[in-house]
Amino acid sequence: MFSTELGRLQSSHPCLRDELASAHRWLITCGPSAILEVAAVARVLVIDEAKADAILRLYVAVGVLETATCKKCRGCTTLNDVDARYCTDCSNDGEAMFDIAEIIRFSHSSREKLKARPKGTLTARENVTPYTSDPKLHIADADLSAEHIKPWVSLPQTEEGYLVDCERIGDDEIKRVLSRLERLGICLIRASGFSAKDPVLEEIAAMLGVPADDQNAVVGSVKRIAPTREAPPTTGNSSLALGPHVDGTQDPTTPQLLMFRYVVNAELGARSQFWDIAQVLLEIPEDERIAMIARLSRPDAAEFKKSTGAFRGPLISLRTPYSAAWRYRVDDIIQVHPDVQADHDRLQERLAKRGLEYLPRRNDIVVFDNWRIMHGRSQVEGETQRLHDRIWIREMHPEIQIRLGLRPLPAAAVAALKVAGSRS
Repeated sequence: MFSTELGRLQSSHPCLRDELASAHRWLITCGPSAILEVAAVARVLVIDEAKADAILRLYVAVGVLETATCKKCRGCTTLNDVDARYCTDCSNDGEAMFDIAEIIRFSHSSREKLKARPKGTLTARENVTPYTSDPKLHIADADLSAEHIKPWVSLPQTEEGYLVDCERIGDDEIKRVLSRLERLGICLIRASGFSAKDPVLEEIAAMLGVPADDQNAVVGSVKRIAPTREAPPTTGNSSLALGPHVDGTQDPTTPQLLMFRYVVNAELGARSQFWDIAQVLLEIPEDERIAMIARLSRPDAAEFKKSTGAFRGPLISLRTPYSAAWRYRVDDIIQVHPDVQADHDRLQERLAKRGLEYLPRRNDIVVFDNWRIMHGRSQVEGETQRLHDRIWIREMHPEIQIRLGLRPLPAAAVAALKVAGSRS
């Protein structure tokens, strides 16, 4: 949202590039009726008021914001429109005393864009509604059992759920990890016998598959992520809330597994969030689901653009004869084909109502199926620098025979995916 205007302003005012980016990240979290006061903007962006005023005026010039005249009560901070239709308790013999003031607010078109944000679009405000009941799945239990999959809305943090609690990492522990990855798509490993200096993440990765040599242009199999407020909320490097996404959406192929190790936790916030897309899709009646998969698999379904690359192609594609990989995100990186827009809106609304929330402990390791599970994070709060390490597993070792990805798929959906794959 407002990305085009940001690009134009950064090109014409390179000396304000970082400040404009910070302002953009803040603006898209505001409500449509927000009044943008210079002093407040300066305080939020940690810049002087003259620069804050200049940035707001630039956004006025490109039509994102507008100036308006209002009446400001002398006795309090109440703002009214020019006709003073709204009341204030401050008065002089029953007559309110106002001064004429200028305010900066979102333009009409910007207000409409903000109002039209799909419910549940994750922002720093985290307007996510919890999902409280397990809806009926449009699939037979026998079909789920045959595919070794257990879709979920949320999961208990127990051995019966997605936790593997252990002191060491050996063959038996890896078997428990693989069992949870296949059935649930996610596993939390809490290995108490290791310190933060032990290369546990790398060892587990080596047992599971082949790590990527680089991640988003960062060379090396392990990427240390230290979120900052300067980074845009479309990357794990940002301390702002991150919406549901899979990793590698801008690359030709997405990694099969993701692995996180939490090194230093934030003082507040920074809750990891996960969504099971198998559950989301199986809640849709089969006929509708088949038609939706056909639309999402078209070779021009969506385009993903990041500074490290771009991809234009399907949101769902076959990776094995009978399971598919999911490529999707809820932020400004994705632009969908008009014929897919209704599905895009429907998915965002569903993602707003569900998700496993988990507050990491130091040294926790989470492994999950990037073809099936979307992940996000609430805003990082407090002064402590949060740190976690990430590994992308491009593909698992061939001798590990477990099923991953979105499944089971109706035969008609498999046929549609095969046709779409032949056109790509």
